[in-house]
Amino acid sequence: MSLTPSRMYPKIHQFSLPTPFPVGPVNVYLVVDEKVVLIDTGPKTDEAFSELERQFKEKKMSLGNIDEIWITHAHADHFGLAAQLADISGAEILGHPGDINQFDYGKDFNLFQSFFRELNISDPDISSFLRQFEYFEQYIEPVEPSIWISGGMLLNTGVHQFEVVSLPGHSPGHVGFFEEKGGLFSGDVLLEHVSSNALIGFDAQTGKRLDSLLDLRMSMQRTEEAQYIFPGHGNVFASPENIIEKHITEQEDRLTKILEILAESPHGPLELAEAVFPEATHPQQRYLAFSEVLGYLDWGVRVRSIKRIEVDDQVKYQSR
Repeated sequence: MSLTPSRMYPKIHQFSLPTPFPVGPVNVYLVVDEKVVLIDTGPKTDEAFSELERQFKEKKMSLGNIDEIWITHAHADHFGLAAQLADISGAEILGHPGDINQFDYGKDFNLFQSFFRELNISDPDISSFLRQFEYFEQYIEPVEPSIWISGGMLLNTGVHQFEVVSLPGHSPGHVGFFEEKGGLFSGDVLLEHVSSNALIGFDAQTGKRLDSLLDLRMSMQRTEEAQYIFPGHGNVFASPENIIEKHITEQEDRLTKILEILAESPHGPLELAEAVFPEATHPQQRYLAFSEVLGYLDWGVRVRSIKRIEVDDQVKYQSR
């Protein structure tokens, strides 16, 4: 019988912290080894900070004991407290340069605005989308990692050795930390209960928009070698093959649905998002639906099942 994660990893502890977001609590992981490492931090809220401090105290430790903070990706619920914790502890912060514009929050807002205008999104809708970004700003403190990491890099805590695994898609610089016994700290790339969003992202160096959904699909498949997944949300789970297959199949089914809609008539990306996700009426949900559908349009254009056209100066998509 396989050992349970707690028996395999007695030096690693999962903490659940509250967030103000619909996704619910976020997982952070404490590695108590020759180094004390915190993988992700939770959002910058008093509630998350207090809960993290309480759980450290349960382990007879303080936040000042942290030596390093490893960030899977620069979203508010995963790195919001990093600067504050580094100030308390003097910890080094490790992150991937693909997310540099997210660590220094708002640096790529102009890229988003230009892209929305390119798609002829209306000014009120652009303002609504940008307000969603501004909403998250209150839950982070901009930070520049003191150590930039990349795929293939090896990190040691003492007994444990981890390989940095590049897992883009949910964010441009998303990484996982693969422990040599087979546990993968996967951030938001692979969750058991729901497929992660492939959010709109831009290359930090070139400003080119990325094929986020296609990147996410490859990243999910890259997690297949793990024995255990330690996710950013939800429970730790074993043997990720079935979860990967489920999410991949769901994505293929959604692409089929989109192709059926586009076979009836061309749609703009926001119009299509409203057709695919009619329940997404809250501004935050509406943006997530738009971002998700855009990924499917990119996928369809890549495999030549969808064509981008212009109709009356409006960007639309139709099935081939």
